[in-house]
Amino acid sequence: MAVFVKDEINRSLKVGVEVTLDCSLEELDELARGVSENIEPGDWLLLNGDLGAGKTTFTQKLAASLGFSQNISSPTFSIVNVVDNQLVESQIRRICHLDLYRIKRSDELLHLGLEVEFSAKSICLIEWAENIEPSGWANFFVTTGCRKPKRVLNISIQQDSEKAKREYRVRWESPDVLIEGQ
Repeated sequence: MAVFVKDEINRSLKVGVEVTLDCSLEELDELARGVSENIEPGDWLLLNGDLGAGKTTFTQKLAASLGFSQNISSPTFSIVNVVDNQLVESQIRRICHLDLYRIKRSDELLHLGLEVEFSAKSICLIEWAENIEPSGWANFFVTTGCRKPKRVLNISIQQDSEKAKREYRVRWESPDVLIEGQ
């Protein structure tokens, strides 16, 4: 596959259209920049991939391209990390980064205080979102009064130990994908 070109993501990211890109770690900055130019406050990014695929690394690169100066760490043990943007001119004021790997039941979402974090000025990056069944997300939105995301960007990361590059499949979804399934 061709080296990632930012214009390609700008042209191709439409609801339901999947873009597949091979990126090395060095090229990941460019991918993150392209994604950062296409996201808005209120968007959710669902990060899928095996352990060690690079979900948190992508989150770090995306945060840097959005102007976040703080260190982004994996929320594997804390489940939720929230980072505020110090740039006054930035539309995206907060990143809410979740790792749902250890969440086994959808009702566990209700005890995380997420309704406060899912604000109109934040974006949410969720690792292992597929651990929550669509009915669990539907219950979460109803019970907490949280609004559904404006848009959902699904990013699947495949790694191949034989290659230095990883495959990124990027696709905008309707927010209803969370409650209706794929």
